[in-house]
Amino acid sequence: MTVAAMEALALGRWLARGSDCLAFQRDLARVVRTPWLMATMEDSAIPGAEGVRPSTTDALLRSYMNRVQWLTSSDPTAVRVFTQVGHLLRPPAVLFQPVILMKVLRSILARQS
Repeated sequence: MTVAAMEALALGRWLARGSDCLAFQRDLARVVRTPWLMATMEDSAIPGAEGVRPSTTDALLRSYMNRVQWLTSSDPTAVRVFTQVGHLLRPPAVLFQPVILMKVLRSILARQS
């Protein structure tokens, strides 16, 4: 529903500007890019899933996100930020802010010792 609302806002901006259809398609692509990547990054990890195989970077990001999700079981800050990103209230980049990044790194180090 959030993505649909964001698309409706993009349509409203396009109608107000009176620009061409290509401009609307570009705006729409920007709106859906992040939610699409968030959904497909996890889907690509499922064995037997069709489509482009994840790159090494994708695998590292997925591993990091798994750590962030693990933190949400015990860390209120991680819960708040992860929920905000999941509800598209904040961009995914906030999951890499120092406070979250340090907690992820500490969890990795704690599991290795």
